[in-house]
Amino acid sequence: MHDERNPNPTYAFLLSRMDATPGFPTPIGVLRAVDAPCYEREIAEQTRAVTAKKGKGDLARLLRAGDTWEVR
Repeated sequence: MHDERNPNPTYAFLLSRMDATPGFPTPIGVLRAVDAPCYEREIAEQTRAVTAKKGKGDLARLLRAGDTWEVR
């Protein structure tokens, strides 16, 4: 029986390649579902933490700060 929560991705990878072999069925359903950090949630949390610490940024101020150059 397939366990989609198995932390080892090898079995899910093999299942995903079954339909490439003639005579094998096409797997349908959840092949892998593990609890792991989500990139989008981590980035959102980092953004909230920096905004709380440093305040909301000002793009115009950033562009006018430091060394700049003009392309002609």
